[in-house]
Amino acid sequence: MDENSYLCAKYLAMDEKLARLRKYNLWDSNSFDWGYIRRDYTDKITDFVGNRLIKVLVGQRRSGKSYILRQVVRQLIAQGVKPENTLLINREFTDIDFLQTCKDLDELIKSYKKALNPSGKIYIFIDEVQLIEGWEKFINSYSQDYAESYELFICGSTSKLLSGELATLLSGRFVGFEVFPYIHRQHREVLQGAGAREKLRRRCRLHRVH
Repeated sequence: MDENSYLCAKYLAMDEKLARLRKYNLWDSNSFDWGYIRRDYTDKITDFVGNRLIKVLVGQRRSGKSYILRQVVRQLIAQGVKPENTLLINREFTDIDFLQTCKDLDELIKSYKKALNPSGKIYIFIDEVQLIEGWEKFINSYSQDYAESYELFICGSTSKLLSGELATLLSGRFVGFEVFPYIHRQHREVLQGAGAREKLRRRCRLHRVH
């Protein structure tokens, strides 16, 4: 990170940071592109909701992890979780590049709680978590906080998340879900959906680029 980027991130007002996050969250009944609903993953993940295990989605890039993470948020809200009790962070977005370290993340969580005043358990979702320096310290600390109730869901594409090193980083307190790209049946179902044909074509072009 160059010095100018560091200073911009450091002095960006917290209100502005929360405003940037707001448009990516469901606090205001925002509507998003949910993608193909992959129930085989979302149901499996939500089956593990209700404990302190860290839910970890791993897989190659463009396998659909970000979509699944958003779908889990929506499913929890549909099941009765208050929108303000969910916090979705995608570190890959340039809007969120002020999150450089685990300390930045900790300060953001405190500001989010002050602004939205959520009551009860908070569900934190962090996409491309490996882009935050020291992320494992934050995840371990919040997942085991016995004074306040948090449940954490993370995903990323780094080799650390795809290897046995993850067990060491998270002290073994996690459950992993390996995400694979669409299978042929899912491709066919997406094509049959209204307006989905062009989405899949764009996705396939992205696969060829990468």
